[in-house]
Amino acid sequence: MGIKASILIYSDGCPRERLAEPLQLDRDATIAFAQRVIPGTPVQQAADTTFDNPFPDPSDFHIGWFGRLAIVVASAIAEDCPSQIAPYLLNASEFDTLTYVGTHSIPEWCAYARWFRGKIVRSVSLSSERGEVAENIGEQFEFERPFWSGERGSEWDDPSDPIPFCPMDIAEAALESLLGYSLEAQEVMGKRPEDIPLMHFVRARNFAAPGW
Repeated sequence: MGIKASILIYSDGCPRERLAEPLQLDRDATIAFAQRVIPGTPVQQAADTTFDNPFPDPSDFHIGWFGRLAIVVASAIAEDCPSQIAPYLLNASEFDTLTYVGTHSIPEWCAYARWFRGKIVRSVSLSSERGEVAENIGEQFEFERPFWSGERGSEWDDPSDPIPFCPMDIAEAALESLLGYSLEAQEVMGKRPEDIPLMHFVRARNFAAPGW
């Protein structure tokens, strides 16, 4: 339960702009893309799903190819340090921009990252439970600055804490700022998540994968 998400967006340019456009699922392209995103293990196709489950079970991958945009929703791709993303994921499309946002409320963990033309631009990973900033690479995005400056802290925050804010708050801000996905409003750039179709692929359950 709680807030959970693990979303990887491949886009030709800004993902928010691509998500704001009409989205027509290309099923053949999605199947071909899924083979690159889930390599080396048996995969079965299940009944279609939508973008309204941002953290599927570890064996499940919700994937869609939409011309200038591709969506991968999978808890199995969650990384403590996004900069260590598997090369096959980094190179799965020829789009110039790759964006990841992941969060889980139980360890109060949040991670987000962006790559441009295969190079890391920004990568952050932090957890209140572990009391650490595991990764902080690149220049801050505009939405982050009030958090790191202490403007988005609370009266209960410990001044000596390396994380001067609640990770869940910056996770929601990252989802909205980077992807236009509002968990509170259940909206993605003016669309309902349940109106964005995705194909559902299931990986063999005996395959070792990270999970919470």
